[in-house]
Amino acid sequence: MNCSKLASTIRTAFAARISVMIYGPAGVGKSSVVAQVAEAEKLTVIDKRASQMDPTDTLGIPSNDGNGRTKWLRPSWLPESGAGIIFLDELPNAPVTVQSALYQLVLDRRLGDYVLPEAWHVVAAGNRACDRAAVTELSGPLRSRFWQVELAADLDEVRTFGLGKGWRIEVLAFLAFRPELLHSFDPKTNPRAFPNPRSWEFVSRVLWALDPTGAGVTADALLTEQLAGLVGDGAGAELSAFLQVWSELPDPGQILLDPAGAPVPTKPAARWAICGALAAVTTSQNFRQVALYGDRLPAEFAAVLVRDVIARRPDVRQTREYVSWVNSHQNILK
Repeated sequence: MNCSKLASTIRTAFAARISVMIYGPAGVGKSSVVAQVAEAEKLTVIDKRASQMDPTDTLGIPSNDGNGRTKWLRPSWLPESGAGIIFLDELPNAPVTVQSALYQLVLDRRLGDYVLPEAWHVVAAGNRACDRAAVTELSGPLRSRFWQVELAADLDEVRTFGLGKGWRIEVLAFLAFRPELLHSFDPKTNPRAFPNPRSWEFVSRVLWALDPTGAGVTADALLTEQLAGLVGDGAGAELSAFLQVWSELPDPGQILLDPAGAPVPTKPAARWAICGALAAVTTSQNFRQVALYGDRLPAEFAAVLVRDVIARRPDVRQTREYVSWVNSHQNILK
């Protein structure tokens, strides 16, 4: 299930008053989807790391009510009003005693005398046992209380998300060139760093820190070593080599001045790179020049270029040039 489908499933679960358990490998975006749903629905999020909880963090601690009877002092994090999501992250890492203490909250929306307010919902998340993340399988009774879904990385969604969030265009172009590196983890070797959507966002932030103007990062031995600490040795070395290709591309400004005569790369890596570079500078005013140059690339690259432009600048859809381009390229947009 990709992020869009997961978000839709979460909304349906809220309407049906069913708690959701999201499984997925590290860095795939489980908590990000929950945050996006909460933002879109204007819901408060109470983020509880289940792996750090104690059973008393749920039901509370006993106290004398003054009449010789036990009264439970409820934890302060439990909501009394409003609307929101109780997000139980890292649930498979939680002790069995904590998992057992959550049975009633997950299914019956209550803990002892406490009742979860009507507009609050429960969502949990965690890694799978095969991810080597020190997790244990949820007990059968707890699993049966959840709507269980699994999130997988989706390149198109990550690229669209990255374009909207201002990721470095070099990173997004590289992922289009090497999609198998979007998320790559071998539990047998259990590497210290491995490529995943979260680590690629870190790479983007590092490149912005090294090159705040976006003029271009120098790919040298130090950068290769630094990238390895984020996405692993292999992916780091490949991205470093890709950045060298990026530095040798035709100047996007020159392409806009002479889209019919500017050089067109022949190597696949360079073609992915030039599509990314052009998407970063396209506006509704210069789309005609970009489309003209794109038509000199193989059809699949022209389609990627225009899709990236629209993801970054939706206003281009309103131009006469875009409508004309779509009408004449129906065969490559299917």
